[in-house]
Amino acid sequence: MHLNSIKVSGFKSFAEEVELILEPGVTTIVGPNGCGKSNVSDAIRWVLGEKSARALRCTNMRDLLFNGGSKFNPAQKASVSLSFTNISDNLSVGSPDVEVGRQLTRDGESSYLINDTPCRLRDISELFMDTGIGVDAYSVMEQSKIDLILNVRPEERRFLFDEVAGITKYKHNRKITLRELEATKQNLVRINDVIQGLESDTESLKKQAEQAEHYQSLHEKLQYSELSLAYKKHEKLAVEYREKQEQLDVILNEVSDVNELIQESEERIDSATVRKTELDVVITELQVRIKDIAVNAEKIERQIVVHKENQLNIGQQRQRALETLESLDIQKSQLQTRKRERTQEKKKLESAYKIEESRLSGRKTVLEDSNSRIDRAKETVQDAKSTLQQINTDLAIRGNRLISIKEAVTSSQDNLNRIQENTDALKAEYQSATENFEKIQQSTTLIESDTVQIETEKNKVESIYNEAQDSLRQIESKINGLQESLDGSVTQYNTLKQMQSSYRGYYSGVSAIMQAKSQYPDEFGGICGVVAELIQTDNEFEIAIEIALGSAIQNVIVETAEDADAGIRFLKRNQAGRVTFIPLDIIRRRTFSDHTLLEEPGVIGIAEELVDFDYKYQSAVQHLLGNTLIIEKLDDAIEIKRKFRPNARMVTLDGELINTSGAITGGHTEQRKTGLLSRVNELDVLKSKIEELTRIKTQNLEKRKGYASTIAETHQTKQKLATQLQAKQIEKAAILKDKDLAEQN
Repeated sequence: MHLNSIKVSGFKSFAEEVELILEPGVTTIVGPNGCGKSNVSDAIRWVLGEKSARALRCTNMRDLLFNGGSKFNPAQKASVSLSFTNISDNLSVGSPDVEVGRQLTRDGESSYLINDTPCRLRDISELFMDTGIGVDAYSVMEQSKIDLILNVRPEERRFLFDEVAGITKYKHNRKITLRELEATKQNLVRINDVIQGLESDTESLKKQAEQAEHYQSLHEKLQYSELSLAYKKHEKLAVEYREKQEQLDVILNEVSDVNELIQESEERIDSATVRKTELDVVITELQVRIKDIAVNAEKIERQIVVHKENQLNIGQQRQRALETLESLDIQKSQLQTRKRERTQEKKKLESAYKIEESRLSGRKTVLEDSNSRIDRAKETVQDAKSTLQQINTDLAIRGNRLISIKEAVTSSQDNLNRIQENTDALKAEYQSATENFEKIQQSTTLIESDTVQIETEKNKVESIYNEAQDSLRQIESKINGLQESLDGSVTQYNTLKQMQSSYRGYYSGVSAIMQAKSQYPDEFGGICGVVAELIQTDNEFEIAIEIALGSAIQNVIVETAEDADAGIRFLKRNQAGRVTFIPLDIIRRRTFSDHTLLEEPGVIGIAEELVDFDYKYQSAVQHLLGNTLIIEKLDDAIEIKRKFRPNARMVTLDGELINTSGAITGGHTEQRKTGLLSRVNELDVLKSKIEELTRIKTQNLEKRKGYASTIAETHQTKQKLATQLQAKQIEKAAILKDKDLAEQN
């Protein structure tokens, strides 16, 4: 058999599920102090059935659950499982692989599992018997127990050798068999005692039989005497009966006459009753009509009041509507004025545009005329050149005409240069006007594109703004709900805290002595506290422990008997009631000696071992719970009481109690939500709940802060985009104005 793996989740320092694979050979866990190495051995002891919180290095079983950290939430469940390979078939489960697990929830519920099947602790103990695996076996050794084994006495060390030799199971069966044989011998002794008792009772029974026979004869004589007396009484009564019968006949005749008179009276009463009924019906109808009229009148009065209020509201609404109409009329007139102005501007712009078009067409005509004049001038120059050539060939004949022709040519050249300059200037002006017009068109298109983009971005920002507002409203509602739950939990916590501090629910004497301790700590420094305050247990054992303690749950533990004497004198002096004190220096301990019973079915353990307390109070706890066994069910407790007759009290998880005498106490038990023993546990639960609600509330407040920041940022973005949109619209209007001026020019 080999231990394959260890799975740990939510146990002590293991926040997440961790699986340790143990290969054949030696596996060593190495790490610095405080990293959780010892928690692995604690996990193995715990899953094998360790029930003592002190043995697991904690104050109570709830401390085994991971308590949370900076990055992890507190665990709601702790679970550990061991996986074995059953190669040599040492475990009687019929499977080559065996997985043993144990789980503990934050509510205190504990469960054992074998191959994911719920089982009992006894099943696990019997499964690993003679395998060397168990809570007290040699397979799990702590540092503090190595020296203990080396220094233990030989007869105590024999347990380890028996475990190694594999005879523990047989010794356990032998103990059970010897116990049954002893019980059989005791039954035989009791039977012999019964037989002897019956034989001693035989003589007395004979005497009683003789007395019964004598009684029978006297009884027969008595019956005969009683019958004779009854016969005589019967004859006497018969005579009296006949006389009374005659008197009765006379009375019956008189009654007959009276009945006739009564019959006549009843007939008259019936007729009067019928008339009364008819009148009652009429009165009832009238009352119903009066009531209906009153109801209708009240309804009409309410309607009048409602109509008056409606009339008043209508008047106010009418006044507001008139004011709104007046403002709308003003706005309408302003809009109409602005519309007329815009219409006139539009007409002016259209006329200016037409003028500019006509000017442009005129300039185009002038340009065409200039081009034609240039062409004609070029033709004239050409003619002049040809004439000049003719003049040069005929110098002698046309000498005088040469000078005039030269002057004409010079004048034509000057005219041609001026025309060319005018043409170039018109072309440059036309080109500049065209470029300005194209730039204006491009700027207009770009501004319109930017405007559309800004409007799109503005709509997107408004959508984000609306979503953030909706989320903010939802988170506000959630925060309000959390605040209500938090206020309720805080109120409940404060109430329980106040009840705890003022000892509400305790006997008056207990409350008085504990308040005196808080007021005069020097005088009552030896008072340790109430039993209910000084011990703690898991939720599953609360009812059993409270039943086992009974009224002793309100006993006050003190250091010495002198402290108890001082408390009693205080109670007498102030007439504050009575209190049972437990002095630690003289209290007698009660212990349970027959530990073999702890292996019986249904036995959970000794009550003393199932509670957590300070070691200094051990003698008091042993006095109260040292001789008390906690059993799962009443049937198991009765069976144990029949077999072994233990000199110990037994209490079941449901609250049934079997005293040492055999008397059984039980019945319906109300679920105690605020029991004295459970107050501390409930305060811890409420404190954890308050912390969790506060954490969730803080997270939601951070979310609300984020949404508020988003809303502020989107609002600023909206304003910025609105400013940009307005600037673009102004820029567009300026460009359109420049365009109109350019078209006019």
